[in-house]
Amino acid sequence: MTRVLIAVSCVSAALLFDVQPTPAGQKLPLKVLYAGNPGSDREKEFLDFLRPEFDKVAPASLKSFTPAEADGYDVVIMDWTSPLGAKGEFHMPPAPQLPQDYARPTIMIGAAGGNIGNTLKLKLSWL
Repeated sequence: MTRVLIAVSCVSAALLFDVQPTPAGQKLPLKVLYAGNPGSDREKEFLDFLRPEFDKVAPASLKSFTPAEADGYDVVIMDWTSPLGAKGEFHMPPAPQLPQDYARPTIMIGAAGGNIGNTLKLKLSWL
């Protein structure tokens, strides 16, 4: 389900940038920055999923993400590994400090997205 949501979100971003239809087997002309948990299986799986589909895909750390890192990218995906620990405890994912004028098209996934939504006082927050 997550893969479908990401694909739909990226296609929506492509429409925002007026990207023309891409023939099957060709990459979409978008540059995607995946800000997540460096070295995690989740990061590897997302990068493996995204790289065949987009011209440029690069990883970044959500913990240390700054808006300047998004320069040169069309879309940012913010994500984190599961917030649930092995014993059922909950660890809130990091939320980068984003200014109110942050304007890069950004896809926020899971608990990381909810936490970022809270810090930015977004209406969607934990939806």
